[in-house]
Amino acid sequence: MLWEASYPSIVRGDWSSEQFLRREVTQMPTDIGSQITAAIQALNTGELTQIVRAASGDDSAVALLGWDCKPLQALSVGNGTIGFFEVDGDASTKAGLVRWSSIVKAVRPSGTGPSGSFNDPLREIEAYRSRFFEADRRGMKAAPCYSVHERPDGTVWLWLKNLRQSWSEVWSRADYLSAARDIGLFNATLPEGKAPDAAWLDRIGHTDRRRGPLNPQNWANPLAAALDEPLVRRAADGIGTARAARFLDDIAALIEATSGFPRTVAHNDCHTRNLFCSTDDAKEPVTFAIDWASVGLSPMGVDGGTFLGSGFTWGQDEARMIGEIEPEIFDAYYGGAVEAGWQQPRQQVRLSFLSGIATYTLQSLMVVHQVAIGGPIAGSVGLRSGLDTDSLADGISERLTWMVPLIDEALELAAQT
Repeated sequence: MLWEASYPSIVRGDWSSEQFLRREVTQMPTDIGSQITAAIQALNTGELTQIVRAASGDDSAVALLGWDCKPLQALSVGNGTIGFFEVDGDASTKAGLVRWSSIVKAVRPSGTGPSGSFNDPLREIEAYRSRFFEADRRGMKAAPCYSVHERPDGTVWLWLKNLRQSWSEVWSRADYLSAARDIGLFNATLPEGKAPDAAWLDRIGHTDRRRGPLNPQNWANPLAAALDEPLVRRAADGIGTARAARFLDDIAALIEATSGFPRTVAHNDCHTRNLFCSTDDAKEPVTFAIDWASVGLSPMGVDGGTFLGSGFTWGQDEARMIGEIEPEIFDAYYGGAVEAGWQQPRQQVRLSFLSGIATYTLQSLMVVHQVAIGGPIAGSVGLRSGLDTDSLADGISERLTWMVPLIDEALELAAQT
């Protein structure tokens, strides 16, 4: 692997292969789900009153009339996340009966703090505690958090706005373009000079999603070994195994090429199922984001590229649409940035944007390899990609033919910088 010799200074973070590949449908053990459900049901009204006022938008809420709680399934949860729970209830106010709802995200922090980790629930917890997300900024917004509830057992419950009605299993062209603009606006309004001086904000690069494949702990020369698997070779057929073998070098080269570019506060896990096309309190369109455990500084454009690249990992029709409208998505992202006053040359932002896609080319082959060897995620790949085992390799092969030209374009731009 040439990248190890060519780019020894690249910060690699602590990504593990399991974390990098995590795509399973997460279902909590029944006993844990039951315990947390029972604990939420047993809360007293004093603990819930402020949450209900915030969730209902009625500051006069005075009498809680009961609430129900049910555990939810989720795709690809972050480190330390125990599970998600939907809580619904009624309250009696001076104005009458009020219906309220919230999503509880239950997490178990490591206790070591977010420093040096790529995805840590303490980042999200401390960001919400700092009230950083409450500032009135343009563009993408964090899902409102009504309360950060520390439990006696060391777990933490984040009481979040219920956005399930805004969740979509398949994103439309309009969804992608609207969210891309909002992400560009968000990034551009928070350049490094305006970033909070806080320990929860990664400034080193540990949370940069592009770096995941470069952790040497992930590789005992597995890319070469993976390309020996017939199913993986079939997936690489559209681009050729020689081209696929250079993916690690591509990623390292693009990170190096963008290392001196202006940075902004970035979500760093800006995939489509962490985002919700919704409306704010004024009924204006807005993109809400959940899972801020990787928030940190990244070159302007990386969040947009992660957003685009993640779209290639879902259903085949959606991936095909992404391949067709990619130029529009970038235009929407860059347009949002310019609207917010960003003045970096378009070519540089384009390079960073495309660099955010590179990781997903390699990840696609890693997923096929996991299926080929019966790895831990093999049984759930279809739930993410919409492909059964028989069609997986051919589907990934088609997707790579859409993605690799974008990486080649990025490498050409890198050569010009």
